[in-house]
Amino acid sequence: MIERDSKNKIIFNSSNNSYNTTLSNSSGSYTLTYEFGKIKTDKGNEVNVEKLAGVSYTGKDVKVTLVDLENSNSVNGIPIAQFMANCHGLTFGDREFVIDAEGAGTILRDEYIDIGCQDTGVNPKDVPSHDVMTVGGSTIRDVWEPFHSATSKKRWL
Repeated sequence: MIERDSKNKIIFNSSNNSYNTTLSNSSGSYTLTYEFGKIKTDKGNEVNVEKLAGVSYTGKDVKVTLVDLENSNSVNGIPIAQFMANCHGLTFGDREFVIDAEGAGTILRDEYIDIGCQDTGVNPKDVPSHDVMTVGGSTIRDVWEPFHSATSKKRWL
């Protein structure tokens, strides 16, 4: 589905550009650094992604704490996975990337067959067997792109 190395990790090609965003709450603020880059489908189509490169926390009694992304599961009780990926990244990117709707559409066109099930209030047991389900969507530049995606597979465990 996605191009991988010999250790089965998704190959991320960095663009060497990044940006910071800050999330704040009553106890402090989190500064997240995301790196822009590309991954490829196994058919060679590029998908733009963002990868979490760093997290720091500043609290009332804490100056700045850098978070070790490789060895930490949470930051002040918030799972790091919540910062690492959106729904498309969880579904297609081993929870390592933020993937936009256009990228999800590229992956879907390369790898999946539409089984044509519409949400008409049917019993969930009547839905055909599937690995990925997408919700909503719009046509942009004559290509359908999903608003939301999910998988029944636990690919990252």
